[in-house]
Amino acid sequence: MLESVASGDYEIKILQGERVKIQTKSPESYSTIYKELKNRSTEFFTYQPKQERSFRVVLKRIHPSTSTDDIKQALEDLHHKPNNIWNVKNTKTRKPLPIFFIDLQPNPNNKHVYSIKSLLNCRVEIEPPKPKREIPQCSNCQQYGHTQKFCHRQSRCVKCAESHHTKNCPRKERSDKVKCILCEGNHPANYKGCIVYKELQNIKYPNTQPNKQKLKRTEKPEAIVNQTQTKAEFTGPKSHMQILWKATRQRIQPTLNNRLTLPRGRELLKSAQSGHMNIISTGQPTYWPTDKDKIPDIVDFCIFKGIANTNISCSSCWDLSSDHSPILVEITAEIRKLLGDVPYIINVLTGPYFVPSPTRHSAYLLLFKQRRHCGCC
Repeated sequence: MLESVASGDYEIKILQGERVKIQTKSPESYSTIYKELKNRSTEFFTYQPKQERSFRVVLKRIHPSTSTDDIKQALEDLHHKPNNIWNVKNTKTRKPLPIFFIDLQPNPNNKHVYSIKSLLNCRVEIEPPKPKREIPQCSNCQQYGHTQKFCHRQSRCVKCAESHHTKNCPRKERSDKVKCILCEGNHPANYKGCIVYKELQNIKYPNTQPNKQKLKRTEKPEAIVNQTQTKAEFTGPKSHMQILWKATRQRIQPTLNNRLTLPRGRELLKSAQSGHMNIISTGQPTYWPTDKDKIPDIVDFCIFKGIANTNISCSSCWDLSSDHSPILVEITAEIRKLLGDVPYIINVLTGPYFVPSPTRHSAYLLLFKQRRHCGCC
């Protein structure tokens, strides 16, 4: 039959399930075979020829109240022939958006429409639509891979899977007794949870990236507020001295491995090195910004001199009620014995007032005559 109407201007491919695929080599052969199959009442489906497909574009930044006739006339003045124009509405509120879909007649100059920047005295943008990542389903035979417009197969109901169109189904009311023609499950044939749909969707559009849970790096835990007030007395440590203070918010990348290097940080590092002083930090972020565009960073550290690294340590003091976690510096008891009654000097470095000097490396000096005064730090 095909040889008599197409004269060999086609190819046949054998598919599974006793199906064949006919691929024509010219538009004339396609039209001839299409009419012959339709006249013989053969069950088949096809696709719209490429030369007959409309060229769809998206028109943006134009008021939704603009008449589609005005848009059509403006495009025709620019040598484009629109077939259909319609406004896009919000899927939830159903309010019109400043977006229009336009179907142009197939023409060699179709892609020139993207160069249009002004239309009806409006600055506009014209771009191709986003491709759909979903397999089409025929509402006539309920199979996937084609649409009803080009389907000539036996009609099947989406609810009861019988051999009639859905609009002719005797079941007019909603019922739980439904049947899927694809997997014979208890659900309609257009159910997106159908196992057949999931398998076809995964074959056509495989998920190349594994699912990753997005975590907000700046998200803070909820603070636990204690309404009960208690009093405590500072008796002083027995084995070592703990001093808690707020350190400067300077960033020193070479020493603390921060992600930023600021001029003041370089000055502070240079001043500390010239004075033969050491810098210690926890190596963990102490500032947790509430702004989602910012990243936690190290802003607290300690500068000391004349103390061996083995006799001093630094740890974080987590504070859930603040975006800033101070640090705790511990000096061993051996250093306390060497100091004796000499006043304890704690350098509280404040970034805005920092002035590098060979004799003074901080803006404020806190002098403690007795160890018990360190508790209010």
